[in-house]
Amino acid sequence: MLAERRHCRLPAAQLAQRKNRIVTTDDNPNDPNNEDRDTADKRRTGTGLFAVIGSVLSAAFGVQSSRNRQRDFERGRPVHFIVGGLIGTILFIAIVLFAVQAVLPD
Repeated sequence: MLAERRHCRLPAAQLAQRKNRIVTTDDNPNDPNNEDRDTADKRRTGTGLFAVIGSVLSAAFGVQSSRNRQRDFERGRPVHFIVGGLIGTILFIAIVLFAVQAVLPD
């Protein structure tokens, strides 16, 4: 108790109120709003255009987060990522060719 007060620097009355406060989270099984969230998550299928673009770009740099990777494998369709990867590769090659042509004399 003394260590908590020292770190929090709250008066004893506020500290007691915080301990007695009921905290609701998204994981609360008694929360009626959780059913709405669960059904909304189940209805949402696939990944959006910006999610695919972000996943393709992060894959190009090798910095994909595990949360996004899990989302892509659970909700995404492989063809979207293949097409996105091909378009990204073509754009990358075009940008490099344009940069080389702009730098080199004719």
